Amino acid sequence: MEFFTKEGNQDWVFSDIAMFFIRGLRKFPSLNRSHKRHHQTNLVDPNIFHTTNQEGIYALMFLLNACSGHTYEFTKLYGIVNNIKYVKIHLKSDQSVRSLTRHESSTLMGHDIDHHTRDLFQSIVTGQLPSWPVCVQVMTQEEVETYRFNVFDMTKVWPHADFPLRPIGKLTLNENVTNQLFPRYRGMAFSPSAMVPGIVPSADPTRTFAYPDPTRYRPSLIYQQLPSNASISPVYFPYKRESFLSLKRNYGSEPNYVRSLQRTFISEVSEVDFVQPRALWQFLGR
Repeated sequence: MEFFTKEGNQDWVFSDIAMFFIRGLRKFPSLNRSHKRHHQTNLVDPNIFHTTNQEGIYALMFLLNACSGHTYEFTKLYGIVNNIKYVKIHLKSDQSVRSLTRHESSTLMGHDIDHHTRDLFQSIVTGQLPSWPVCVQVMTQEEVETYRFNVFDMTKVWPHADFPLRPIGKLTLNENVTNQLFPRYRGMAFSPSAMVPGIVPSADPTRTFAYPDPTRYRPSLIYQQLPSNASISPVYFPYKRESFLSLKRNYGSEPNYVRSLQRTFISEVSEVDFVQPRALWQFLGR
């Protein structure tokens, strides 16, 4: 899901499993390869990954609903450290939990391979709008430091008994797409690294790091400029413009690096930035 706000885009790239397959960033490429067919038999083999990654065995059973998986840092103001709360986001289905047995799934696929797509489309057409209450689990910095396990481990969940779900809103699908053509929908790209001010990544960067990479190959290197992904608010970003595919202004003679005379928009300089340079200067002047 992509939210277009006045302060930029916020992506929710959630999964129907509350815990992720891995907790090590370097395993992410192997995780993706393990979901492909066996290199010898060319058959789907669900055991490829789980035989060497016991921490992901739970994923053999999938859960409905949706969960952010990784943890966000929520701040009341732009980066004020003492206002940080650690948050996991959950979507709980209002449609009740339903599933199919292996036999039912095989039979259904033989009769109507597009059953779920048709069901969703018709539900919206007839006014039976699917919805998901949005809930959060919240931790303070003190709770993160003292909790009994690493709360940033994506293969673990935060127990609801310790950190209950707090409702903050509801997501409702109230409109079907009008055209499935590439420019508007198939060019869409999602990444957990797309965040608005006040929301920042925490210490579990696996998906934040990995998702933008395949996106550069699927839609385009300039996927962030496509209408389906471009921010509705003005964005000054002169560092990504040297491409014959570029859809935006190329900033003319403006440099593609941060100038010292240019008003900074990345961070603010404070007195603490001069402490170490001053100490070095004083040391060299001895």
